[in-house]
Amino acid sequence: PKPNISENEVSAIWSSISDGQLAHLILYYFQTVYASKNLFYFHAAAIEREGSAVILIGPSRSGKSLLTNFAGKNNLAKIIGDDALLIDNEYYVIGGNTHISQPGKTNEYFIPNGMIVSNPYKFKINSILFLEPETLSGLRVDSWTKSQTALRLYALSSEDIRGIGYCFLESGLPFPSQDNQDLARLRLGFVKELSSRVPAK
Repeated sequence: PKPNISENEVSAIWSSISDGQLAHLILYYFQTVYASKNLFYFHAAAIEREGSAVILIGPSRSGKSLLTNFAGKNNLAKIIGDDALLIDNEYYVIGGNTHISQPGKTNEYFIPNGMIVSNPYKFKINSILFLEPETLSGLRVDSWTKSQTALRLYALSSEDIRGIGYCFLESGLPFPSQDNQDLARLRLGFVKELSSRVPAK
């Protein structure tokens, strides 16, 4: 169902709804509010090194959590988040998830070693790493042009709001795209500018 969204609440009428569909509705609400404040949600991970942020973005099970946890556990970097990031329109990471699910136990969470839990913070984005399933196997490392970076970044950053995020594909849940022309235009402009400023591989 199409939700009715106002400044402080979201409401919809349905006879039954799954957890995944409810999560999608809540995510859409927050993305709408964030966008109105020139903030952008990304399904991505980030680590902090020497005061700057490195973003790791890719589909589910591409290695975001594995790499961020490895970096934190071995004191190679601080963890900003392994699954969700908030980025402002000046290209700083200003928020990330602070709890990570236990491997194989989706209802149990912990705070890993090296996780940054104090807020507020701002880390300028230094680089973007695109992860694909074959990345961690060592089969491929590519440098990306600015156009390729912008297109891939846009596609990955808009999956959830378009209703094709990992939790929906895995569960086979039908849910229509909640994207609209205004949100898409804002996000596209943001990722084009970000990709022109930040190197990506």
